[in-house]
Amino acid sequence: MAMEQYKSLKLAAKVLEVSQPTMSRKYKKLRNKIEEARFSPVNKRAILEEQINQRLRSVAAVTAAIIPAEEVISLQKNMNRQTSYSQKLKQKLTMIQEKEGVIEWVFIFTMTEDGRLIHLVADKGFVIEPGEEYIGPPEMVNVAYQAFNGKAGVTPIYEDRYGEWKTSFAPIIDDDGNIVAIVGCDYSKAYFNSEMQRLRKQLNIHV
Repeated sequence: MAMEQYKSLKLAAKVLEVSQPTMSRKYKKLRNKIEEARFSPVNKRAILEEQINQRLRSVAAVTAAIIPAEEVISLQKNMNRQTSYSQKLKQKLTMIQEKEGVIEWVFIFTMTEDGRLIHLVADKGFVIEPGEEYIGPPEMVNVAYQAFNGKAGVTPIYEDRYGEWKTSFAPIIDDDGNIVAIVGCDYSKAYFNSEMQRLRKQLNIHV
């Protein structure tokens, strides 16, 4: 704290009433401890995971931006999977999923007034039927709720009845700034682990 305030070993030593060599030795020791803590295995993993999360968050945000809000609103009024809106959105989500290559599923959720997450439409391989409620663990549902409040986010690894996943969410916003639904992109745990390993090698970080 003294060094942060005075920016000088000499001044800090004087204020703390210790000799300058003692101050220098103690400050160096303290700084080394801080650096070790900063780059501990736990912190290294958190740094790598945040790098991956940033990319996954961006993919969800870009996906949400290219989904026409008016088509989502029309589909909300009529969830029949045979409507033109349903087919167009399904094709678009399938194209995104296939183009990215690493996304397991891309889907759009809407939310009822009582807070239930309802599947609206998804890529052709999605396992939940349109109109079906998704019931999942809190760590996934909480990030989905945050997206409905305007904040794109990424879940930690979680497990539901379909497997183990990491999901990125972003809001779909209409021209008036209203959030009409959210986009979710599911990534498998195996993909996440392989990305962690790739980053570790690339950055030469041992966790």
